[in-house]
Amino acid sequence: MNLNTLMEPNRWQRSVKPWRKLASAPARLPQPFLSSLHLVVAILLTIKIAAVVREDTPFIVASTATFSDMFLAGVQRHGEIGLLYEIDDCVASINRTIDTYFKLPRTGLDVYDALSTPVQINVVQFSTNPRRALPDKKGQAGKLKGLDFQTWSGNITSRSDSWLDLLGIDGERKLRAFFNSLVQMEIVLVLRTLHRELDHVQAFDWEITALYDFVGRGGRIELSLSVDGSHVHQDQSWHWELLMDMLLGGLALLSESSAYLRGESLLCYLRSSRQWRSNYKWRVVTTSANVTTWAAIILEVGEFMAYSGETRGITAIFTGMACMLAWLKIIEHLEPLSPYNTLILAMRQGVPVVLVFLIGSTPLLMGFAGLGMALFSEHSDKFSSLKNSCITLFAILNGDVLLETSRDIQAAGNIGDVFLVTFVCIFVYSGLNVFISIIQDAYSSAKEQTGRLSRPSSAADVRSWEGLEGGLSRTGSGVGVTAVQLNQVEARLREQMADLQKQLAEVTALLSSGRQAFSTGGVKEHGGGYFSDGETPRHMHRQGGHVDHVGVSSSSRQKGL
Repeated sequence: MNLNTLMEPNRWQRSVKPWRKLASAPARLPQPFLSSLHLVVAILLTIKIAAVVREDTPFIVASTATFSDMFLAGVQRHGEIGLLYEIDDCVASINRTIDTYFKLPRTGLDVYDALSTPVQINVVQFSTNPRRALPDKKGQAGKLKGLDFQTWSGNITSRSDSWLDLLGIDGERKLRAFFNSLVQMEIVLVLRTLHRELDHVQAFDWEITALYDFVGRGGRIELSLSVDGSHVHQDQSWHWELLMDMLLGGLALLSESSAYLRGESLLCYLRSSRQWRSNYKWRVVTTSANVTTWAAIILEVGEFMAYSGETRGITAIFTGMACMLAWLKIIEHLEPLSPYNTLILAMRQGVPVVLVFLIGSTPLLMGFAGLGMALFSEHSDKFSSLKNSCITLFAILNGDVLLETSRDIQAAGNIGDVFLVTFVCIFVYSGLNVFISIIQDAYSSAKEQTGRLSRPSSAADVRSWEGLEGGLSRTGSGVGVTAVQLNQVEARLREQMADLQKQLAEVTALLSSGRQAFSTGGVKEHGGGYFSDGETPRHMHRQGGHVDHVGVSSSSRQKGL
C-alpha cells in the first residue's frame, strides 16, 4: 500500500468523474452566464409576484372589507369579531345574513351572482339539552353527564325559506332549547363577481363563511367571518402568466441541466460522503429553487386547464418559495468576491452559535410563556394560548408592545409588572446582548478573513488542491481563491492527513504481527536460510523498530506528506 493507493478517490468521486470531464469541455457554461441566468430567474419571479399582487390585492382587500361590513352590520364588534348576547339578536343576525346574500345581485354596486348556489347551514349541538345541572345527594348542583355531539346540515334556496322551519323550531320554547344545546352554527355563502385585470374582465368566486361560535358558553356568541376567493379561468387563451410560466420553466430547466452536467446536481450531494457535502451546499439550493418553480408552474397551468382557482393559495406558497430560493442562489456568486462576502461569512460563523444559544435558552422562554398563560390568560388575549404567549414575549424581547402589554395585564395587579420587569432583565439585558456579541465577533472574524487574502493564487497551486477541495471557483483567466476556501482546503488536508496516519499505523501493526509470527515459528530474521547476517531484505526495511514498505520509513513518508 503506497501513498497513491491511500489517496485513491472514493466511490462517489469515481462516479462523478465522467461528468467532471464533460463539465470541463468547451461546451461548459461560463460562470458569468450562470450568474446572469440565476439573476434573470430571480428577477422574473419577483416581477410575476409583484404583477399578481398589483392586480389582485386591491380587489381582494376591498371585497373582504365590503363583505365584513355587509354581513356584520348591526352587530357589536370587538375588532374583527362580532358579539351577540341575546337570542333575539342572534336570530336577527342570521336572518339579516341570509337576506343580504339574496339581495346582493339587486342592491350591490358590483356584479354579483348569488342564485346559482344555495345557502348551506351546518349546525353542531349537544345531543341532549343541558339546561340545568343534575343535583347531587346534598341538593347542590353537580356535574353534567357526559354529552355527545350531533350535526345537522341543510340548504336554503330562496329568501322565502326559513332556517327555523328547516330546524323544526316553531315556538319560543324550542328556540330556547336550541340555543341551550347549540355549540356552533356555520352559514356558507358562495358568490361570483367580476374582477378587472389589466385589459380584460375575469370571473372571481368567493366563499364566505359566517361562524356563530358558542363553544366558550360565556353568555355570548362570537360571530366571525372567513372570506376565501379564487380566480375562474373561463378560457384557455394565452394569458401573460402562462407565457411567463413557459419562460421560467425553460430557464429553470437550463439551470438544472447545467448543474447536472457540471457534476453539481442534487444526486451528487446525496451520493457524496459527509466531509465532501459542504462543496454541494449551493447545489441543493439550486435544485430546490428549480423544483419549487416547476411545482408553481404546474399548479398554475392546472388552474387554467381546470377553469378553477381553488389552488391559488398553494400556488402562491410555491411561487414565493421559488422567488426566495432564487435570490438566495445569487449569494453563491457573491461568495468568492471578498468585498461582498463579509455578511455571508459572518452569518456562516455566527448563525450556528446563535442557534445553539437559542436552543439553550428555549426552556427559559417556555417557562415564562407558561407562567404568563397561568397568570394573565383571563385578562389579555396576548396570553390566551401558548402560541400567543410566545409571540408576545418575542415581541417584548425585540422592544415592541411592552407598554401595551403592561396596560393589558394591569387587572392582574402588581404581579404583572414584576413579570415583565423580570423577563426584560433576564432576556433583554443578558440574553439579547449575548446574541449581539456573538454576531459582532462573527462579523469581526469574517472581516479579518476577507482581508487576509486578497491576491489570487497561482493556477498550479490551485490545481494541486482541486482534487481535495472538489473544485475551486475560477474567474477570468486566472484562479481566484478566497480565505474561506483556503481554510476549507486546510481543514480537509488535516482530516485526510489524520486518515493517512491511521491507515499507516494499521499497515505497520500488520507487518509487525507478521514478523512476530515468523520469529515464533523458528525462523530468524537474518540468516537461518532466509537472510544472511547483515543482509537487509529487499521487500522490508527496519526503521526504529517499525516495518515499512519498499524501504520507505514512516518518518520519511510523513515528510513527503
